[in-house]
Amino acid sequence: MVEIDNPYADKENYEMVSSLGLRILKMDSSTYLHFNGSGLLYKLENTTDSILLFRRLDKTNNFKYNINAFLFTHEGRVFNLGGYGFWRTTGTLRSFNEKKQRMGCGPHQ
Repeated sequence: MVEIDNPYADKENYEMVSSLGLRILKMDSSTYLHFNGSGLLYKLENTTDSILLFRRLDKTNNFKYNINAFLFTHEGRVFNLGGYGFWRTTGTLRSFNEKKQRMGCGPHQ
């Protein structure tokens, strides 16, 4: 059983997110979930018994602007590159900003 703790979710967002592909990232000893085409990022918080608890890390508005972006980690940060959305393909590099709790463009220091 997988349980996703999401204080920002409502029924409409849940139905939309559940139709997206899921990607799993390992970084150091942590496990993350990311939904393809979104900035939605969850971290595995608890692994007791057969229940997995993932806590949402971001407050990203999901505009589906980075479908099939290349998702990767580098030096302890989560990035995605490129993707498709709004009838165009991009080569934009985005990273997860822990302070702002969003995937975004800008200085990637």
